[in-house]
Amino acid sequence: MVNGNLARTIHRPEDIAARACMAQAALEAGLAFTNAILGATHAMSHQVGGMLDLPHGVVNGVLLPHVIRFNGAELPERFVPIAQAMGLDVAGAPPDEAVERVAEAVRALGDEVGVPRGLGDLGVRAEDIPRLSELTLSDACLTTNPRHTAVEDVAAMFRAAL
Repeated sequence: MVNGNLARTIHRPEDIAARACMAQAALEAGLAFTNAILGATHAMSHQVGGMLDLPHGVVNGVLLPHVIRFNGAELPERFVPIAQAMGLDVAGAPPDEAVERVAEAVRALGDEVGVPRGLGDLGVRAEDIPRLSELTLSDACLTTNPRHTAVEDVAAMFRAAL
């Protein structure tokens, strides 16, 4: 629902059908993370947003493709149904290709709706990464990330997103 309607709501805010789909998507996402908590994207985003007083959703948009690639490196088969739900053609493709297509589609959607390309555009500096990484490890959302995440992993994702 998000993949097919977010850009429509931004470019055509009077599109009631798209807005209704986004409201439904927000409801379903809220219900899902109430039960499952969240993961690395949100854990990392909390730190950046708190440090620089930035909108959580914008920071999530910058980080998400990097976390998809990180999690997908260990659990690529989990991204096949996600790619299919997004309307991406992954029939017959290896699961790691589904991971990359999902990450690319998320970044393309971010480009379309104006999400900055990197954390540096938001004011994050390379010297902030060690502190942000350490703080991320204490965030409760990280405990439900599907892949074990060490401080070095978080730092690498922050560097990739910079």
